[in-house]
Amino acid sequence: MTKRQWSDDVELSQISPAHLVRQQKNMKIMLTSRRRREVEEDLVGTLCMKRGDQTREIRITLNSIFWIGRDPSCDLVISNPRISHRHLRLYAVRTTTALSIAIIHDTSTNGYTVNKENYGSYKERIDGKEISTKSMILRDGDILELPGIDGSFTYSHHPHALFSVPSTQEIAKDLRVFHTSDPKSHFLVNPWIIHNYPLGSGSWGMVHLGTHISNKIQVAIKTVNCQPGYEYKIKLEIRILKDVDHPNILRLLDYVAHKDDDEVQKIHLVLELVTGGDMFSYIQKHVHLREDETRWIGWQLISGLKYLHEKGIAHRDVKPENILLHTSCAYPRILLGDFGSAITKSRLLSTLDDGLHHSKPYDANVTSIYLPPEYVKGSCGLVPPYEGVKEDVGKRWWREERGMDMWATGVTLYWIATWRHPYSDINTGHWCQYGNSQPAHQTATRSGSPVEDISTESCLQDEGFLSDDPIEEFGTQEGEDELDEHGLEDHLDHLKIISENLHTHISKRSKIIPPSHGSAVPQPSMALKRQLTIDLINDEIEVFKTMDISQWVEHDVWDKWSEGGKAFISSLLEPDPDIRMRASRAHDHPWFTDNADELVYIHEKVLRKEQVIRWLL
Repeated sequence: MTKRQWSDDVELSQISPAHLVRQQKNMKIMLTSRRRREVEEDLVGTLCMKRGDQTREIRITLNSIFWIGRDPSCDLVISNPRISHRHLRLYAVRTTTALSIAIIHDTSTNGYTVNKENYGSYKERIDGKEISTKSMILRDGDILELPGIDGSFTYSHHPHALFSVPSTQEIAKDLRVFHTSDPKSHFLVNPWIIHNYPLGSGSWGMVHLGTHISNKIQVAIKTVNCQPGYEYKIKLEIRILKDVDHPNILRLLDYVAHKDDDEVQKIHLVLELVTGGDMFSYIQKHVHLREDETRWIGWQLISGLKYLHEKGIAHRDVKPENILLHTSCAYPRILLGDFGSAITKSRLLSTLDDGLHHSKPYDANVTSIYLPPEYVKGSCGLVPPYEGVKEDVGKRWWREERGMDMWATGVTLYWIATWRHPYSDINTGHWCQYGNSQPAHQTATRSGSPVEDISTESCLQDEGFLSDDPIEEFGTQEGEDELDEHGLEDHLDHLKIISENLHTHISKRSKIIPPSHGSAVPQPSMALKRQLTIDLINDEIEVFKTMDISQWVEHDVWDKWSEGGKAFISSLLEPDPDIRMRASRAHDHPWFTDNADELVYIHEKVLRKEQVIRWLL
């Protein structure tokens, strides 16, 4: 990219306007029509530089980075002592709502100004928590200014980068906050403003860009519905997030509850804004990571889980999609998010107090491929019943919940290193006409029945959960009367009978002969689909358990790894939950301690200074 000079004592550009015109014409001729189309599709927005009567344009595109600073290697060089060598980093990402966003990442000492508000060089505090302002999403019409520079940059969002109503809002009409795709629309949930910039969507919520009404700090606001029978899940997630504060865990800053015009109960969770996407998208782009970067990500993830487990919290849904990147760069700071499946130690004990300890609460929303063997072996994912003294059962349950997080961490790190799940490529000889050929991405269907979880009442009663919070006013008791102890036991017995029948049926058909051409194929039930997936995963794990590290797939990748790194991942993938490494021991594993200097350096650079590691840029 051609460097441009901008200083106080020289012209904005040393190149004459006539030469620029000729250069632009030659460039257009060189580009094919297809390439021009690709460039246009990648364009997210432009920053128009104004200084007196001179103007220049910075194009912010997907898959490219634009640097502004004093360093001669920057794309825009500004020779001013108040400008850092690498002052600002501009990049763009595409969200899951098909909205592309342009992002400022400040790596300077003196910060920057957007719409006359100062950002970057200091941190805001919300509810006692420090919030960084070094990363910001640019919106159409924003005016960017740099310290010591007489001039400004006006941002214009490209029309092709906007989202469309069918691809976002129509997915979940009952979750929508806005009824149009106008990016200037906003909605006030005091003291927060929700902007019509959808950053993510799903069956349980919509995430929009938000700002504080007074200091304009940017946040992510997740809107969820209080469906009857599921209030306890939302309350538990809020309770957990309110109680945690760790640099590698997504922070809850606030929550606001209200009823909309249609009397639909909504909760708005105000979360720390992250601008780098998720780990799944990051690996999808880079295919796999080097050992040192994988070690840095693993160290952060283990650090966060160690903190959670010590506080009596198990996440229970660790996977790349739930690992968020604070900013898009090499050696990123990660944050563990989505605590919708999390469980607390006190909740497990309250389940025992209610006399329901014959079967542990099971969350059907957890992705099957990340479940450890002790969960997979139960028919249809139900955990086998445990008999014994309450204290012994409670310890066993809690050990397995923590072990579930550690197994999923091992699967995730293996996947980051190879772009494959550790046992999904193993050929077990199964063929099924119902054909779920990609179990690695199979996620259990969310049921609408509140009786799917046996501990609803226990959770609501757990330590007077949120008893003094205004959110309590928006909970309903509809459907909870059905959840008496007798009804729950009947429900569990019914599920066990179905599971046993399915297991017997499928065990007789480990190989199903494909139907002849033209014959009708029976449509399987959701329960049968899930059972077939569980059986396949169980068989794959059984084969994987017998393999030595030297037999792992992707030999060319593992040949570049140290023995300590492979041994660390292998210890997380220990099938026996009693032997599997805990987070406290994993945090002090030689793979980390022998490389402590490297980890301390990255931690200082990425977490404390919020800068970027240069050697992979």
